Amino acid sequence: MERERRTMPADVGRLLQDARLRAGLRLREAAGVVGISHSYLVRLEACLRAPSRTVAVLLADALALTPEERARLLEVAVTDAGRDYPGRKAA
Repeated sequence: MERERRTMPADVGRLLQDARLRAGLRLREAAGVVGISHSYLVRLEACLRAPSRTVAVLLADALALTPEERARLLEVAVTDAGRDYPGRKAA
């Protein structure tokens, strides 16, 4: 089975950062609302990681993304990791 892309294009990281700032949230605040770690959100905004589809939906809701922004984020989300793959255990 081929693994999905784990990083994001730069425009998507910028999209997340812009939406977070538009919502008036600091990194830690936004991460807390979504239920992810601060460091994970930092990696997402820096395009070092791609979110699972579940986290992408949570981010889209928490940051009030537009339909276009939501679609772009979901386009780069991965489905075989994190909250979308509950059978996988942390190393």
